Amino acid sequence: RRLPASAQEEKRRLAIHLRQDGRTFAEIGASVGVHWGTVLGWWHRFEAGGLAALAAPRPRRPTPGPVPRDRLRSRS
Repeated sequence: RRLPASAQEEKRRLAIHLRQDGRTFAEIGASVGVHWGTVLGWWHRFEAGGLAALAAPRPRRPTPGPVPRDRLRSRS
């Protein structure tokens, strides 16, 4: 279900273009397949930092899962 980063960025750029053409956030959300609040967030990011602010964020390193009990050391 997750799109590649380049496709996500293109979706954001399209949403901004549609907004600049006068479409509502709800119309844009329906057109690109996201909630209107997501479009609003993209718009605020665009207003604050231009198209560069819409770039896909760099992937985060995965966080380690819980340590199994048998690998925990006792502190006594």
